[in-house]
Formats: sequence, C-alpha cells, structure tokens
Amino acid sequence: MIERTVMDYLEESLQTECRTERPEDPPARYILVEKLPSTIREHISISRIALQCYAPTLYEAAELSTRAKIAMLEMISLDDIAAVGLESEYNFTNPVDKQPRYQAVFEITHYEEGV
Repeated sequence: MIERTVMDYLEESLQTECRTERPEDPPARYILVEKLPSTIREHISISRIALQCYAPTLYEAAELSTRAKIAMLEMISLDDIAAVGLESEYNFTNPVDKQPRYQAVFEITHYEEGV
C-alpha cells in the first residue's frame, strides 16, 4: 500500500508524525497523507498522493512542505519506487478553522504486489 510506504518513509526522514486521517487532538505539526485517483498501466501502479502539511504558522507549514517535497523526491531510492514527480505545491489553509497548511501533490510510479 503506497500510503504506508510514504508515511513510513516521511516519518523516518523528517521525524514528523504522518497520518491518513486528521486526528481529533492533532499535534502542532504533522503531515496528512491522502491517496488521490490513481491508475495501473501495464502492471505498474501510478499513484497520486497529496501531502497536507500542518503547522502553527503558515511559514512553518510552508517550511515543512518544502522538507517533505525534498524527501519525496529522494524516495526514488526505494526499491519498489520507479519515479516520483511533483505536480503542484500551494497554500491550502483550512477555510473553516483557519489552520495553516500547505499541500503538495505527487505522482509516484511504483511496483505493488499482486498487480
């Protein structure tokens, strides 16, 4: 499951908590990992992953997003990852609670068992 691979890699690389759901009592700084519409071509998975980087200030959210972006691009070093590309990165502050966050969207080409 690509979400688990991304979460484990980022937690180790960034020493920052990663989740697939927003916790009820969130830490001050964390990354939400969300799988977007994805596909399979010729038995190779192509997944789109959004990283929402939460922090106390917009500057800190942007800084965490930049660190996550660099780590994601270095994820190519993993055996089952064939390619990683950044599609976009932008301010994605939550309009409801005004929680500062940045979002970066990646396309990851990877091998997955059973595909």
